[in-house]
Amino acid sequence: MIYPITELDKQILLQPQLDVQYRFTIQDNLGNVLNTANNIVPDTYTVSSDDNIRRKITVSVYDIKKVEDWLNLYMRLNFVFEVGIFSFRKGDYIWYSCGTYIITDSSTVKDAINNTLTTTLEDWFAKMDGTRNGQVGGAATVIIEQKDSDGNITTIQKVLRNFIVSEEITDKILIEDIGEFYGMQSTNPNGYLEYRKNNPDWNKLPSDLEFSAGDTQADIVSDITELYPNVQSYFDVYNNFCCNMIPSCQNDSIVLDNNFIQKILVAESTENTTYTLSSIKNVTEVFGKSYEIDRNADENCVVSSNVFNLTLDKYDSYSEYEIIAFKPKSTNIANPMLNINSLGQIPIYQEYTSNPIPQNTIIANEVNTIMIRKQEETFISYYLGQFQPHALCVLTGDLSDKKYTKKYFEDKYNCKNVILRLEHDSPYTVQKIKEVLDVKTGDEFDNIMSNSVAEQNAIYFNRKSSSMNDTVEISTKLVPWLDVNQKVEYQKIDDDTSKQYIVKGISHNLSSCISTITLQRFYPLYYD
Repeated sequence: MIYPITELDKQILLQPQLDVQYRFTIQDNLGNVLNTANNIVPDTYTVSSDDNIRRKITVSVYDIKKVEDWLNLYMRLNFVFEVGIFSFRKGDYIWYSCGTYIITDSSTVKDAINNTLTTTLEDWFAKMDGTRNGQVGGAATVIIEQKDSDGNITTIQKVLRNFIVSEEITDKILIEDIGEFYGMQSTNPNGYLEYRKNNPDWNKLPSDLEFSAGDTQADIVSDITELYPNVQSYFDVYNNFCCNMIPSCQNDSIVLDNNFIQKILVAESTENTTYTLSSIKNVTEVFGKSYEIDRNADENCVVSSNVFNLTLDKYDSYSEYEIIAFKPKSTNIANPMLNINSLGQIPIYQEYTSNPIPQNTIIANEVNTIMIRKQEETFISYYLGQFQPHALCVLTGDLSDKKYTKKYFEDKYNCKNVILRLEHDSPYTVQKIKEVLDVKTGDEFDNIMSNSVAEQNAIYFNRKSSSMNDTVEISTKLVPWLDVNQKVEYQKIDDDTSKQYIVKGISHNLSSCISTITLQRFYPLYYD
C-alpha cells in the first residue's frame, strides 16, 4: 500500500525551513507497544526497488551498558520508524510511517568518551530471505500444488496468500489479483472484464511449483510473482506484505509533477545523469518457454476449405488446456476452424480473444500449435504459433527499406513473428548503426507462454534498449513519504521539456534532512 500523498504533505515541504523529528517505537511480534526508544538516533534511511529488502536504516544507539544484553533483548523485537515534520498551518507535527524493522548487523565504538552501538535495521523481508530467517524445510522437495483439496485450480493470489499465512510471516496481507495479460485491468482496461468472463482461469496457477529444502521464503515468493511480468512484492511502510503491479502504462498516475520537484530541489545541489551507451540495442529477440505438447497430429492433417481436420489416436473428446501440434500442407483462409477426429468444428482464434486468426497465419509445412480452451462453456482453440513463443522487434527508420524488410528478419532469425517499430529520427535504427541484437531467454522469460506476450515483451525491451537510458540523481528537501516504483515528472537541466521517470531509489540523510532520489526514464510496457 502506497502512502496517499496529500496537498498538505506537499505544502509542508514548501515551508522556508523544515523542523524534523524522528521516533522509534518498540513493539513485540503481536504489535504491542513496549516503549519509545529515546537513545536511538537515525543516520540514513534508504529505499530501493532493486532489493527484496526494500527499506534499511542505519542508526546509532547511545548509552548502552552491556551491548550483548541489549542485542539479545532487542533482536526479538520490532522497531517502528516515523518521521515528523512540523506544519505551521496545523501547529503540530505531521507524522509519517516509514516502516517496521528488525536488527541485522551491528558494531560498537567504545572509548573513554563514547559507548555507541551502530546497527542496521532492515524491513521484514530480512525474515524471509535468509538474512535473519526464511529457509524452508520439512521435506527434500517442497511442492506448491496447482489444485486445492477439493480439486479446484487455485488462483495465484490465493496461493501466495496461503503461503504467507502458512509460514506465519504476517497476517497483514495486500495482494492484487494477478494473472494473464488480457485479464489484468492495468494491461487491458477496456476489455479485461469480458476477457475474465470468457476465460475464468485467467488468474489460476498454471502448474505445480517445486522447490528444494533450503530455498528461502523469498525465493518461493519471487518464483510465484514472476509468473507474469512487472509484478513486485515488498513490505510497505505500514508493514503490510504487498504484491501488485509496477506502474507500466503511459497513463498511470504521476505522484509528483516537475513544477513541484523544481520547488523542493536543494539550491546548491547538482544533477547527476548517467547515460548507458553499452545497453543500446535495436533488435530484440524474445524466446518464451517451449510448449509441452500434449498430442501431436504431425502430418495427419487434411485442409478442406477453412477447416483443419486432424486425426489423433485414442482421442474421444476435446479437453481444455491441451496443446496440440500439427503440420499442415497449406496455410489458412479467413475464419479457420479445427476438427479433431470429427468431434465437431471449433474456431481458431487469436490468443485470448474471440477474433479469428488472419489469413495466412498458420505456417504451411511447419509445426503449428493450438491450445484447446472454453469460452462460455463452448470449446474453442487459440493459435499459439510454433513450438515455442518467439518474437522479434526491430527499430527501423524506414518501413520501405529494400534490405531491412520483414522477410529479411524472418529468414535471418527464423522467426515468423516480426514487428518493425518505426522511429524516423532515432539515431539508433538498423539503417544507422546496423543490427545490434539483444536476446531475452530463460529465467523470467520462461514464464512467457504465448506469442502475444512474447511480442509485448519484445516491443517493450526494444523501446527501452533502443533509447538513451538515462538515470538521473537529484537532491531535494527531505521527502519521507515518497516511495520507489512511483512515477514522477522531471525536466533535466539541459532538456526543453519534462519527461516521465520511475523512482528507483531514495537515500535520506537524516542529519542534513536531504533526500537523494534516483530516477530512471520511464518506458511503458503496456499501451493504454
